[in-house]
Amino acid sequence: MKIKFLTVLAVILSILIMVTSCRFDNENGPKPVYVTLTLNINQFPDDRLFSQYVQSSGVTTALISAVPETISSVLSTTDLSSAYDQQLLDLTANTVTLTVPLDTSMRLVKETFSDELTRSQIITNDATPDYIGLSNTFTIDTDTTAKAIDVTMQEVVLVSTTSPTDASTDIDVDSSISVTFNHAMTTSTITTNTESDTSCSGSLQVSSDSFSTCIPMSASPEATSNNKLFTVTPASDLSLAKTYKIKVTTTAQSANSQ
Repeated sequence: MKIKFLTVLAVILSILIMVTSCRFDNENGPKPVYVTLTLNINQFPDDRLFSQYVQSSGVTTALISAVPETISSVLSTTDLSSAYDQQLLDLTANTVTLTVPLDTSMRLVKETFSDELTRSQIITNDATPDYIGLSNTFTIDTDTTAKAIDVTMQEVVLVSTTSPTDASTDIDVDSSISVTFNHAMTTSTITTNTESDTSCSGSLQVSSDSFSTCIPMSASPEATSNNKLFTVTPASDLSLAKTYKIKVTTTAQSANSQ
């Protein structure tokens, strides 16, 4: 009985924190193309100093990136190779020094990790953050005396495992299907199509035709393991010699989303 499953997608949802930044002294003479700024949380803003509020509970490593304004949204897979600068935040002093262009619209991206990582490990190995955030656009110029920047942090929610596992074969046609997330989820946002409904309308979908239609389930997903594991059972046996795909859409939300 050869049924094959492929895992297609994982999702992210939002949590709000604040980052404030202020002030650097005007340069005498011609404006340089780039300026180096130090971000700091503990000191009152002074020359070329950003003051930022960082929610660092559980954070072992944080990377701050100054990116072009054209990056208007971020996922854990967003390409940040166009960043003007990327540096680790010193979580003891709560400081980071970035070299950024003057008179250029840009954004800040913040990524936080529970593991202790080097800058190279994050950038070279495309390490997946626990949280990621993006600011609105802002510009640094020689007349800047104060600036407030809000960063919305997103909890990076991943499908860590599935059952059946990715690319598995010889699966029983009456098998249940489950997905496990790396964070606790809001149960009301994990939905699926049931009974005779073949539309791909839920946040948890199973399909054999690339999601033109979806396999109806016998009931709504059952949540276990502190709302990290969700299980569904097809309303009828699956077909032999078909490949089925599992997809989780962005309507699925973590318990910490706002």
